[in-house]
Amino acid sequence: MSTATKSELKELKDLISDGFTKLEANQVRLEEKMSNLESRMSKIEGTLLGQQPYVQKIPDLAERVGELKNWKQIGLTLSGALLGALITYLAKSSNP
Repeated sequence: MSTATKSELKELKDLISDGFTKLEANQVRLEEKMSNLESRMSKIEGTLLGQQPYVQKIPDLAERVGELKNWKQIGLTLSGALLGALITYLAKSSNP
């Protein structure tokens, strides 16, 4: 082989070596980003698991609010009936 061919092969080896070095550096950066994303995902998952009991209670709370509305209506109806009965009693008892 001639010296020109040897030098060209040497340059090719260096270029290939540099390319692999850059690829390895990119791979390291990507792995760091992935580990960062994994840690952020684990924090989000922990938050979601912490919120899960509260989310499961929403239907029960909605049912209780519905029941409360019914009790309010029943209470108002009974108090109105008692007030009407009292007024009627007072009106009849005052007229001999």
